[in-house]
Amino acid sequence: MSTKNWYVCIHGASLGPIETQVVHLMIEQKRLSPMEFAWCEGMTEWKRVCEIEELGGSAAVPEMPSIPVPAAAPKKAAPPAPPQAAAPAVPAPPVAPKAVTKPVAKMPAPIKPVKVATPPPPVAAAPAPAQGESLKEKMIAKAAQKKAGIAPKPYVTIRRAERVEIDGTLDIVGHGTFSILNMSAIGVLLSSKKSVPPGTNIKFKFECKEIKKSPLDMTGVVVRDGVAQGKEEIAIEFTRVNPAHKRALQDYVESKSNEGKATEAA
Repeated sequence: MSTKNWYVCIHGASLGPIETQVVHLMIEQKRLSPMEFAWCEGMTEWKRVCEIEELGGSAAVPEMPSIPVPAAAPKKAAPPAPPQAAAPAVPAPPVAPKAVTKPVAKMPAPIKPVKVATPPPPVAAAPAPAQGESLKEKMIAKAAQKKAGIAPKPYVTIRRAERVEIDGTLDIVGHGTFSILNMSAIGVLLSSKKSVPPGTNIKFKFECKEIKKSPLDMTGVVVRDGVAQGKEEIAIEFTRVNPAHKRALQDYVESKSNEGKATEAA
């Protein structure tokens, strides 16, 4: 199966990069319609998912129903009109012949061009860390900033949500415990030297002392395996979140983001 990185356009928002396996999983789970648009490197424009052979092509389009169409109800015949007495024939007066005129041909109305709305271009992914800066060095620098009382700089908006740095862990059933690099209200980025294939559905316990109701029992799906690409990280998107837990995550991300913006302005 192809391992291209795809961008998909859902309800006017661009999401990506996403590996081919994850796109197939999103189609199977009805999270991505075959009529939505997708794009990857090498393509000149967006195409519908049902038009891309690597994503299933025409097989993703629902088949026509096999049941016959409903028959139209028969119309009721109008009752016959009552017979009337025939009027005596009256000869018509002679009519003078009319002059024959040729019909004037009308010019067709000009056709107005129809503007077709095009999906927005794909959103660029976050820049990769500078060469030579290891994960260990970044974690040491982060610990030094926290000790000095310097608030960490919030991550910029990536894909559909804003990310912030966080000190927390994810205890994934069957895979172990991982440190969290950053998070948003819809997913987390983990530090990991262990590869977990994209599309893997997982159950985990989200723990952070700064978040209310922690630890949180949640589920998710792996959307990117950086270990397979030479990076010590994996990305997880939340799938089922308790509404109360979701509000707690959103409040935390918003407060950390505002804290970072206030520090930069000062």
